[in-house]
Amino acid sequence: MNELNDKIADQKGISFVSSKITGGMVTGEEDFPRNFLAEEERAVKLSVILDDNPYDKTSLDTVE
Repeated sequence: MNELNDKIADQKGISFVSSKITGGMVTGEEDFPRNFLAEEERAVKLSVILDDNPYDKTSLDTVE
């Protein structure tokens, strides 16, 4: 999961990707971030913040 997070964050045009999983989360010593799991609790949800306006051509190309 963290590897995917890093790969997305390294893409041109990406400013931030939400939460990484820590060892404490895996062992149950720490809570997962709020809204980390999708509603069905079978997938995680990532938030991505783009460098530019999300409706600019550059941002749309990044998402594509």
